[in-house]
Amino acid sequence: KHGKAGRLKYPYFRSQGIPIGSGAIESSIRRVINLRLKGNGVFWKLEAAEAMLQIRSLVIANRWDDRIQTMRKHSAYDGSTNWRWSPRPMSCKAEDNLQTST
Repeated sequence: KHGKAGRLKYPYFRSQGIPIGSGAIESSIRRVINLRLKGNGVFWKLEAAEAMLQIRSLVIANRWDDRIQTMRKHSAYDGSTNWRWSPRPMSCKAEDNLQTST
């Protein structure tokens, strides 16, 4: 359906070895999020878990160095050296709370 509409080029992604089905995505969520963040004896605050997932995403996407360079540029511009990581809300509920509080 999506392939015929030109939205997803299934043959190209298959030739690149990129998983297409929802099963691969669900499996990745289970391995990355559930097993690592919900392991035995592991306790996370919501903010810390979101920050860790965002950091992991930056590393996997090879954008970590760019992010560090951007943060250094901004801290040099405004003179601040004491900064705290503030992850963007990742859940719809968090985004709704953010939008309604402004």
